[in-house]
Amino acid sequence: RLEEEQAEFRAIMLKKRTCSHCGKTGPLSQVSFAYCGGCRDSGVARVDWSRYCSEACQRAHWAAGHKDECPCVRNE
Repeated sequence: RLEEEQAEFRAIMLKKRTCSHCGKTGPLSQVSFAYCGGCRDSGVARVDWSRYCSEACQRAHWAAGHKDECPCVRNE
């Protein structure tokens, strides 16, 4: 059971270090990438926030369709 919990924790931490647009993964020393402020403010589970390795990826993801799914836009 402990091994399962550790594997789940590692998967969550990996997701926090993975860019939602390009899929780039940060080093283990980096806890998480910056995230979409709109997803954060909406009651979306923290693990499901869109995260980005750079501002360029955040802008590209927005243009590629995140603007249509982001709760910050749907709630306006």
